[in-house]
Amino acid sequence: MATSIPYEPKTVALLVIDMQESLRKEVVDIIPNVKSIVKTCHEKDIPVFWTQHGHRNLKFDGGAVGRWWGDGSIKWGSEEWKILRELQPIISRSSTSIDVLDFVIKNKTRYDAFYRTELGSILTSLGWSPYLGG
Repeated sequence: MATSIPYEPKTVALLVIDMQESLRKEVVDIIPNVKSIVKTCHEKDIPVFWTQHGHRNLKFDGGAVGRWWGDGSIKWGSEEWKILRELQPIISRSSTSIDVLDFVIKNKTRYDAFYRTELGSILTSLGWSPYLGG
């Protein structure tokens, strides 16, 4: 049974972390749920932030991830790096919406979505404190 959680619309955002082709097998069962949550957020003008994990040069941006995964790391710009085709970010919304696009963080190179990305500064500029719950 679905439950409703009270929230203040101007202070929440949805973070969709690394729902990429490279992880398709691991996340295939949750794609419909993620798609539904994203759709609900769009309908309620709740901003959606997407992250894409990938490396341009493991020697310079790989860190521990590069050491652990080596050649198995996701190459920035590759097919595996792309967001799942079922979950594409929306570029424009209704003309009555304040927000005109989803935010896509494409420079994520660590497991931490805030590390050396613009995610924290964008959330802060919109008046949100970057706290995550899972």
